[in-house]
Amino acid sequence: MQHTFIVFPRSGSHLVRYIIEYCTLQATSEKHGTFKRAIASKEEIKLLNNVETVRGNSSADFMHFTTARGFYRKDIEDKHQFKPNFKHVEKLGLIIRNPIETYISHYNDDIENPNNILEFNNTMFENFNFFQTFDGEKNIIYYENLINSNPKIYTKEIEKIHELVSFKKHLLEEMLSKWFQIKNDALHSLERKAVSGEDILFYSKNTDKKTLQHIQEKLKELMVHPYCDVYKSN
Repeated sequence: MQHTFIVFPRSGSHLVRYIIEYCTLQATSEKHGTFKRAIASKEEIKLLNNVETVRGNSSADFMHFTTARGFYRKDIEDKHQFKPNFKHVEKLGLIIRNPIETYISHYNDDIENPNNILEFNNTMFENFNFFQTFDGEKNIIYYENLINSNPKIYTKEIEKIHELVSFKKHLLEEMLSKWFQIKNDALHSLERKAVSGEDILFYSKNTDKKTLQHIQEKLKELMVHPYCDVYKSN
């Protein structure tokens, strides 16, 4: 069985991978996994490092749907694009973060570039359409719910990941018991330092009003998509 997650960069894939690796002791798509420093026992570290990470042998294939040409993911030490074989995908996750926050975070050096806006809109709609038409078990995981401080909210979101990737029960319980520590470890282990913390509107607040209004206007069709209903009040 293959589990695949589609996600635009800067939307929470690192945190989701961290959760999966903690609760399965398997690497997702990189050479040594993402959470190696958080594992307590030497035996578990050895197990994690011995997991093959080539496509199809890891607990989950994380793919960033970036363009109509195909899928993107980090594989071993390099980046490449490939056409995945979805005949064997039985469970699909769609990871979503507020698109305006995602857009500003990802294109922060050139956020008013019309080509970037077009690419982002097209990519997000492709993600949504692919997920909508996928005929198999699937869940939407919202990044904001994972970093929420309410146990009922973040536990429910983690359970949605668990439905797609079978966790080891004792590791799931252990992770939930010290979730705030694990969440902080995950966010601080990013190669590109996380600056937004738990502020779900960090990038909107730190973008000048005129530029933010321009981006909101250009992404308005995306923001009224049913998958983005949760962001209407933001």
